[in-house]
Amino acid sequence: MSESGAISRRTFMTGAAAVALSTSAGAPIAGAAPNREPARLEQPTGSRFDKHGSPSRAAERAWARAEYDHYQRMRDVSAQQVGGGNGSSGSGSGSPTSPSFDRVLDAVEDVGCDPSGGRPISANLDGSAMQDGTLIVFPPGKYLLTKKLQASVDGTFGMVGAGYEQATSPPKPGKNAATFVAKGGSRTLVNFRATTGLFANFVMDQQSSNSSTGIVLGSKGLTQARDIRFVGVQDNTGKGVPDSLQIPPCSLRAQKGAIARAERVVGQYIGLPGDKNSGGAPMFWVGDGNKGTAQIGHCVSRGAADNGVYGGRTSGDVQIKGGQWMNNEVSQLRFSGKGSWADGVTIVVDKDSYEGPTNGGGFNEKYGSNGIKIERGDNGYSKPGGAVIRNADIRVLSVGSKGIGAPILIRGSAGAVKIENTRIINQLNQPSISADSPGNGYTGHTSPPPHNITITDSVFGGSNSGSIIQVSGREGSLIRKTCFKIGGASADSISGMKIGSGVGFGQNCTAGGLKAPGKVGSAGNLSSLPPPSYNASAGAGAGRRRRRKQGLMKKILATVYGGFFLLVLFLGMIAVVVGGVLAGFGALAALLGGD
Repeated sequence: MSESGAISRRTFMTGAAAVALSTSAGAPIAGAAPNREPARLEQPTGSRFDKHGSPSRAAERAWARAEYDHYQRMRDVSAQQVGGGNGSSGSGSGSPTSPSFDRVLDAVEDVGCDPSGGRPISANLDGSAMQDGTLIVFPPGKYLLTKKLQASVDGTFGMVGAGYEQATSPPKPGKNAATFVAKGGSRTLVNFRATTGLFANFVMDQQSSNSSTGIVLGSKGLTQARDIRFVGVQDNTGKGVPDSLQIPPCSLRAQKGAIARAERVVGQYIGLPGDKNSGGAPMFWVGDGNKGTAQIGHCVSRGAADNGVYGGRTSGDVQIKGGQWMNNEVSQLRFSGKGSWADGVTIVVDKDSYEGPTNGGGFNEKYGSNGIKIERGDNGYSKPGGAVIRNADIRVLSVGSKGIGAPILIRGSAGAVKIENTRIINQLNQPSISADSPGNGYTGHTSPPPHNITITDSVFGGSNSGSIIQVSGREGSLIRKTCFKIGGASADSISGMKIGSGVGFGQNCTAGGLKAPGKVGSAGNLSSLPPPSYNASAGAGAGRRRRRKQGLMKKILATVYGGFFLLVLFLGMIAVVVGGVLAGFGALAALLGGD
């Protein structure tokens, strides 16, 4: 065995986690305000794991362990070596290694694909190109999708945009990107399946009228989709379109014991609000086709027509590391059961900041929303309880007419849940955490015991002090080392949970709080998303609103030009007033605010 093949488990695990974190945490986005608690709560610096927004060691180890175990199995089967071939230095957050490839083909020169978008790529991509050990590299250009492209290989296979080795964020739309373009009037997707696979560094374009596109990532071992950007709105939905025709931008389907991983896959306003049951899709779908582990790392979903992550109907596990989830219909994240978790995520529900297409009604005007929903679906999977929410930053600021279930909603079908080192800011007059009795809720199912809720080392803020936590019928539920930093809050604000040690109440509470504030929420680890791009039919209303805002801003600036100093002073005062509510929101604003 070569030196690289003989690498020890401990060495690989340590190196993988270090490379993953060093590339994912990265330099903060310009203008992003750090999301910090007062200095007395700060943690020592000096370790990569102490940077703002860094997911926990447990999350990074889960990513590294998945890779180590897979490549170890591959070496045992076919002598594949860790670190050889393309990307051995660790291209991409959470992906310190890439597969080795025996053959590299240029999609244009060697395969014959048309980079001008005049001919479907399915006319050239066939079995002769898609073979075990092959990497197909797509130069910048437009590659036409007209139907479902089958890219299935039993073995090692990759499809990448040129420059994927250096990519640390999804490519920006334009002439320098390899772009898959959905033809107008079509439902398209790339069905990518492999034992060891890599699909990376593409723009997925669904801006043509009456179109949609997505990726189905199937895995028999370890298959990754990373550095993928979706642009345009799926507008072939609506009345008469069954949800069976949904095209989720990213579907993850791992076989039992396998890993399907999405890393830095981003999209905003890719769906029409109110179309959840008419073909509108979640950004990430993990359903009954997933028997293994779906890993979603440092991804962004804003304004999907369904859940940001819909992972409640799988017998496998859903693991979400970092990322930012804002104003997605129904829930921002949805998962359940032992082995599933969200670590270092940023969750925002804020109807007032919605700028996407309206489709006759805006966000949260037809379906109720949630921050994180813990539940198993109505397919009867009997998963043991034990889902974890750790290092989350959850902010509910405003809602539409259909309201919200809760910033964290635990349905009766869910088992035990742990909430650790999490901040919840809730500006609504309703509970921040609501947990149904086991068996209650629309599915009628009950997970195996235990069913208790545990909350530790967390902070609650906002405007509601009457009922902050409501838990029903879950014996052994316990809260400790937590600060309810809300005026008027008291032990009476909590029902259905035993109050343990280190719990404080009131604006000036000194007991409890975050044990690691620097790890709460997602770091600014992605390039800014460009301004939303709309199809002609889908985005007319939003486009007019945006132009009106731009015109009004020009008038305001012209009016106050002579009093520039006063304007700056005024803005500074506003920043001071809202800083307490929106601390840490700067990274999200910079991420989504455009280039």
